[in-house]
Amino acid sequence: MFRGFTQFVCDDCGHKFTGPDMEWMCTVYPAPVKCPKCDGWHTYPSGFHVCLPLDGFISTAGGVAVACGAGLWAIDRNKKPVVQRDVAFYKVTSHYYKSLSDIFKHVTNSWTDSLVELKSKLKAEIMQQNISEEEKNSAIQSVLTTSVVDLSMADLSSKLGKIERDHDEEGYKRFVSIFEKKCIEAINNAFDEQKAVYERLQF
Repeated sequence: MFRGFTQFVCDDCGHKFTGPDMEWMCTVYPAPVKCPKCDGWHTYPSGFHVCLPLDGFISTAGGVAVACGAGLWAIDRNKKPVVQRDVAFYKVTSHYYKSLSDIFKHVTNSWTDSLVELKSKLKAEIMQQNISEEEKNSAIQSVLTTSVVDLSMADLSSKLGKIERDHDEEGYKRFVSIFEKKCIEAINNAFDEQKAVYERLQF
């Protein structure tokens, strides 16, 4: 969705330019715009330092990809650190926490929406079975059991807080990988629990 125009910054060459603000993958985040100076795609709106793509519903075959720009190291084309800026760590922590929280909220909402649709189909199928009303009611009660994608946001906040206190710039990036693994693990656990519920159905 086109939302107007905004000022972009290229994290490769530092060039500032005006570009279209396009919605990225049904999120609040803007899509990167090609830099007119160096043709790079590592760009972001001025004052907006993180891009967090979530490729549809995260599954065992998917994951979270996070790229962090301003406020950390500026990297040249040879990937050598050329500038180290003053970092307001509390702002970086707040930004990471909000961005990762938004991802987790998207994951849990997608999981819930998927189960709602699946339960509706299963209940309709149960009603078509040649079994007693008591057996139908029992089966329907079983499919109403809902597993949850369980990930501690308090733990997320605590670990980000330690990174902030240690002034560990690279720690933020490392934590993203940890978050990805924990998020996928939580999804797999919820999937296994829900699968076990459905496998207990006798028809």
